[in-house]
Amino acid sequence: MIREWKYDLGIGAVPTGSFDANHVMLLLKLLTHNLVRDFVANCMPSLLNWRLAWVRRVLFLVPGRLLQTGNRRYLRLPARSPLYQLRC
Repeated sequence: MIREWKYDLGIGAVPTGSFDANHVMLLLKLLTHNLVRDFVANCMPSLLNWRLAWVRRVLFLVPGRLLQTGNRRYLRLPARSPLYQLRC
């Protein structure tokens, strides 16, 4: 888990010299980790044992197009994308 946090989320990198700013960045990265893991556990349990870098590659690094018709916005994804096929 520490390896995943350090290399996949960049917790080992200190972005600023301010302790408070670094603390906020750490909390945001841990929140991101928890939200992604919760999403995977609820919607894609087959990816539960995958590292965060691979989950991100499969689920979130998908080409898409944000479209707007009238007042409605929607995201158009490729049909082979796991997010397109997801009904969660």
